[in-house]
Amino acid sequence: MVWDLNKPLELPDESVEAIAGMHVFEHLKSDIEAVVKSWYRVLKPEGEVVIEVPDIEEIAREIIVADEERRHLLLGYIYGNQEDEHNIHYWGWTKTSIVKLFDDMGFKAMAMEGKDYHTEEAPCLRLEAIK
Repeated sequence: MVWDLNKPLELPDESVEAIAGMHVFEHLKSDIEAVVKSWYRVLKPEGEVVIEVPDIEEIAREIIVADEERRHLLLGYIYGNQEDEHNIHYWGWTKTSIVKLFDDMGFKAMAMEGKDYHTEEAPCLRLEAIK
């Protein structure tokens, strides 16, 4: 299913087994809490959310010591490359902040190092949360 993630999901309660989004969560312009609440509502019991985002804390640490070329690449992971209106980052997440958001919405969440291809370029984190 394709959906504008800036809007809460309009699906029946407890009708979805899993929600996954790799490097989209930082692009949301809307009320993040409303979106995550809608995810919780539509997930079946024990349903899972898996998302990956740039790890803003680790990127900041690395920028301090990076050479100019590396710094430029890392800044793209903070702000988005801004090539068009869809490639702008509105949020920066740390392991602590993203886990707190999902825990506050009722999930059991944990964050770890990212696993997708973005981690080859910059520090990323992965959130896995269970309803």
